[in-house]
Amino acid sequence: MRTEAQTASNNHQVSLGVRENNGYYDFAIFLPGMKVCELRIYDLEKGEATEKLSLFALEEMPGMFTAHLAKRELPECFGYRYVAEEKEFLDPYVKYTVGREKFGMPGECFGVPDEEMSHKYYARKNKRTESYRPFFFRGDVRPRLAYQDMILYKLHVRGFSMTAPGVRHKGTYRGLLEKKSYLLELGVNALLLLPCVEFDEILSSEEIYGKLPGGIYAAQKERLTEPQKYRVNYWGFAKESSYFAPKASYAARPHQAASEFKQMVAGMHESGIEVMLEMDFKRVDNPNLIRDCLIWWVQEYHIDGFRYNTTLFPASMAALCPELAGVKLLSTSFSDIDEIQRVNGFGASCVRREISYPAPVWNQNAGSLFASPEYKPVLAEYNEGFLREIRRFVKGDEEMVGAVAARIERQTGNVGVINYLADHNGFTLADVYAYDIKHNELNGEENRDGTDYNFSWNCGVEGATKKKKILRLRSQMRRNALILLFVAMGTPMLLAGDEFANSQDGNNNAYCQDNEIGWVSWKELRANRDQFEFVKQLIALRKAHPVLHNKLLLRGMDYISCGCPDVSRHGTRAWYPDYSNYSRTLAILFCGKYALIDKKTPDQSIYIAANMHWEPHTFDLPDVSDGEELRFFLCSDVDCVQKTNVEQGELANEGRPRRFKVPPRAIALFIGQKTKSKKLDKTGENK
Repeated sequence: MRTEAQTASNNHQVSLGVRENNGYYDFAIFLPGMKVCELRIYDLEKGEATEKLSLFALEEMPGMFTAHLAKRELPECFGYRYVAEEKEFLDPYVKYTVGREKFGMPGECFGVPDEEMSHKYYARKNKRTESYRPFFFRGDVRPRLAYQDMILYKLHVRGFSMTAPGVRHKGTYRGLLEKKSYLLELGVNALLLLPCVEFDEILSSEEIYGKLPGGIYAAQKERLTEPQKYRVNYWGFAKESSYFAPKASYAARPHQAASEFKQMVAGMHESGIEVMLEMDFKRVDNPNLIRDCLIWWVQEYHIDGFRYNTTLFPASMAALCPELAGVKLLSTSFSDIDEIQRVNGFGASCVRREISYPAPVWNQNAGSLFASPEYKPVLAEYNEGFLREIRRFVKGDEEMVGAVAARIERQTGNVGVINYLADHNGFTLADVYAYDIKHNELNGEENRDGTDYNFSWNCGVEGATKKKKILRLRSQMRRNALILLFVAMGTPMLLAGDEFANSQDGNNNAYCQDNEIGWVSWKELRANRDQFEFVKQLIALRKAHPVLHNKLLLRGMDYISCGCPDVSRHGTRAWYPDYSNYSRTLAILFCGKYALIDKKTPDQSIYIAANMHWEPHTFDLPDVSDGEELRFFLCSDVDCVQKTNVEQGELANEGRPRRFKVPPRAIALFIGQKTKSKKLDKTGENK
């Protein structure tokens, strides 16, 4: 058999993994530094190894092991694994797996050569006769959205629909597709999925408790009951992952996980929704494997982007892959931007040699603003900077005004910016304003796991309460944070359920909570329908006003001589921002004339007045420019909305107040309206 393997490598191009070739199966695995490797073929019906084939590294390709096996000599329904250094493991390039059909159930996993074999195994195991129906992409068109036009929504495929009413296939790719109408109603146009690759979700007691101090670990181990000796890894950041294979237990038909995943992606693309994956690559992974994995998901599953640690496979290396041209890459930071710029064009779609916009030209005859050709970077920074500073500002911390203003205006030109208020790791948005400290006791780690830095405030009572005053304040605090998220220049990202105050009961590290704590609680949608409608309103506002997702880089200057800079900061006095350490007030004006709704029509201006002090403050309303005045649109304080008698953004009385009293811990938002006269009525403060 060794001679056959060598012949295969000489006569055929070696492709890692397994593939069918003229009545044979070609197996190939690369294990640098290894001299011996064994291939084990399992008869899946019998559940035992029927063939153990010792392979040897090819002399001309050290570390490469291959086998060339006739299909007729193999069991009709077989799986395979490798053995090296007395350790049995899955093929790193395995594309399809069997053995983990039920989430959270211990079981041995095997690689299979194709999805049809997976279906055959499942049908025989369950004594079924259903036919195999693979899914093929036909006419799939990728949305190719620019970062500034995205409304990103992060979710866990299983947890998103487990409690969703009306969903037939709960916790699956098909269940996610069933919720597409909900996503469209909300206004979402891009998804970021927590790991969907095949991973070992069983955590042993050593993995769970081994990181605790010795005495605590020993005591825990002694008290463990049989069910506690393992725990479910719900999130998917696991020691063992098969990066090329979709998670079988996330499929309604586990034997057709690949087809169901493709069907989900195609269904989302049909409605203009992008699908991106979070990938948990390890430091021991070969960069070539990471590259091949990204290319596989793009070509086979039409994935639009990835979030992963770019220190393991630098973006500058991805820039040399034509297969990744136009694919979005999200990372905490990019240390190789200069190298990327040196590379000619990142597949003609990432960072051009000229990475900043040319100055826009004001055409006096046409009366319109012409920007440079549309520019779509594919890299985006994804870190907690926005989360930390917005949370601190909203809860009233000192010395935050300047930092928050910079976050709201933040653009980089060559890299997108992902802004979010909550991530899978940490408090949900509802818990940020319901808990001062984490409550991870149910994780079984003595509440030692999870971050202690949540920048949260319980609004006076820790956890659940029935006090209406506290509940009203918490709702208002969430609205404050959401307003700042959707008026910021970067790409807004919602954590699934944050639009209707989903809670994890104060658990900020729900990695092992495959239950009502970790799942999205859809009953909260009924209880907090007003917040859901508020988020819908903010998303619709952002989409309707390009000034809130400007394609031009902001300068803080009036460079088109319209009488107002593109962006300006204010305090309670117009044009005078207060950066003092005790200041908790900030106003920002985005001038609509620097963004076009169509080729000739400038947008309306947007003015945001934020008062994070526990006392009311009166803000001047600045003059925007000739022919436009600011009108009240919404306020995070519900009572303020009622007092001003506002419906759908229109004032009940004519004119506008020159000053506006913003209630304590509230944000008011104004939209510029056209006026017939330059003269403005001075009606004083609102009462």
